[in-house]
Amino acid sequence: MKMNEIIFERFASITAKQWKQKIQYELKGLDYQNTLVKNSSDGIPQLPFYSESDLKHHCYTKFPQKINACIHIIDNNEILANTKAVQAIEAGFTCIYFSVFNSNLNVDALLQNIAVKTFINPHFLNVDFSKYIHSKYNNVTVLCDPIGKIAQTGNWYRNFSHDFDQLNNILDHSPSSLMINLSLFHDAGATPVQQLAYSLAQLLQYDQQVSLKKCNSITYSIAVGTDFFMEIAKLKALRVLTDSYFQSQNNVIDCVLIQQKSQRNIHLFDSDLNHEISTLEHQIGQYGGVNYITTYPENYIYFEEEIDLINEQNHQLTLKTKNEYSIINDATFIEKLTQQLIDKSLILLKSIEQGGGFTNQLHKGIIQKKIKEKESIEQKAFNKQFTVKIPITKNTPIQYPFLKTREQRSFWQPINKKRLTAPQEKPIWDKLYSNG
Repeated sequence: MKMNEIIFERFASITAKQWKQKIQYELKGLDYQNTLVKNSSDGIPQLPFYSESDLKHHCYTKFPQKINACIHIIDNNEILANTKAVQAIEAGFTCIYFSVFNSNLNVDALLQNIAVKTFINPHFLNVDFSKYIHSKYNNVTVLCDPIGKIAQTGNWYRNFSHDFDQLNNILDHSPSSLMINLSLFHDAGATPVQQLAYSLAQLLQYDQQVSLKKCNSITYSIAVGTDFFMEIAKLKALRVLTDSYFQSQNNVIDCVLIQQKSQRNIHLFDSDLNHEISTLEHQIGQYGGVNYITTYPENYIYFEEEIDLINEQNHQLTLKTKNEYSIINDATFIEKLTQQLIDKSLILLKSIEQGGGFTNQLHKGIIQKKIKEKESIEQKAFNKQFTVKIPITKNTPIQYPFLKTREQRSFWQPINKKRLTAPQEKPIWDKLYSNG
């Protein structure tokens, strides 16, 4: 007999009804539902306690053996980007994530002396570029997401047929290149159910346009919010939904999660709060079992004076990266939240498919409208609860932190990322920096 069985053998079992009666007694007249039950943006209640009777079944999925600390570097100069990557590896990072914009870049200069796992996210679609890297660098994966491109910018690389033909050719020689950008939906203000359903809708469309039987993995770029347990359940639900889909297709594919820094939760004038939020996001990734947690030494810094501080904070997070998912993912409350997210996501996914699929609904503006509705509700609630503090000192800005009007004409309406604090910060910024 196990030790816990010996211990609990001495105590009478307590039913869920008895627990609830005890809680209601301790509330001393306060309403149980209004006081202790928290409803998520998707209408999923988070209860003060759960029991096995709450579960219809158990969600089983495979988690990675190791979580890797990844650094995101934007390539504006191959030599400088390579230097940053090499320095990051020496500091303890075990993965590099490059964003590149020029198809004529010097690939060999960019990847020199980099032996760790490396992802390249090109802002272009080029078969020869991908083929060259795949043939020469076994540790490098070029990620491609043409649907994500039109979702974020409103434009295809060229057009529907061209982009999927290019992707199909890339997957022929690089079966790990397919990526779906869930983080875009999160940063635009979509709910967890929307994030899951829209990502799965893209997966279904990719399988319709290019056979995913040639793939050996699917990579999701993900971001998380601050609702700790719900976000952990979201990550588990994403794996379960992906696994279930490929099992239904008699196909086995690895599900790779790269956690990006959430843009939605960044505060412009409070670096200490940003650090606390980053730490929470990091913990969610660890407990949620992502493959890679990405930190940003410069990309999300708006003031010169903060670069050294954020570098040090990200380095500390990197040193703490380790697996924690086994501790919490089998917990009853995570299981229940996961099941509820899956059930609601499948209902929404079915509606999207009946409406013609993801890009058809994107073309009609339905996806954008639904995200906007949820984003507006969250923004109003945030504004009631939080007030941005005016900074004491005026620092030197590096980049403009607010959404700019697009000069390039969009074929479709794009999905825009929106920071929660931006509406309150904009008038403060204009007052401080409008005159330079």
